Amino acid sequence: MLSILLFSIMSSLAATLVLTTSPIILGVWIILISFMMSMTVALNSTTWLGLMVFLIYVGGLLVMFSYFVALTPNLLMDAKTVMYAFFFSIPLFYFLYKNMPDLTSFSTKTQAPLSFLMEQNLSPILFIALVLFFALVAVVKMCSKSSSPLRPFN
Repeated sequence: MLSILLFSIMSSLAATLVLTTSPIILGVWIILISFMMSMTVALNSTTWLGLMVFLIYVGGLLVMFSYFVALTPNLLMDAKTVMYAFFFSIPLFYFLYKNMPDLTSFSTKTQAPLSFLMEQNLSPILFIALVLFFALVAVVKMCSKSSSPLRPFN
């Protein structure tokens, strides 16, 4: 029941992501989606894996998102349409997921907690770590090159 509710809230957040007009609302939506995703992973697998997914996801996204926010001008926030769409889409996704067939045969509970660190998964994990590292280096170089804040207006 809780996982169905989490899936419906996460789907509603993802569906209303395109309606956001302000970078601040977009950042809040991204953090909420990553939190719901990590809670879903924690329910279906180990809590430690859910925490690691949240930290890696938020760390990587917020570096790029902070650079995006620094380069865009301030916009007026009108969150009414986004909130209405979000709250009206939660029941829709809830009933969609509730009527789906039971997928308990695909449960990951039987796997070892550290099975994602096996040899065949090593190259994607290293690739993700390298991409996050290069994004960090790129943002630091952009900031230190001009010796000023990223935002040129004001």
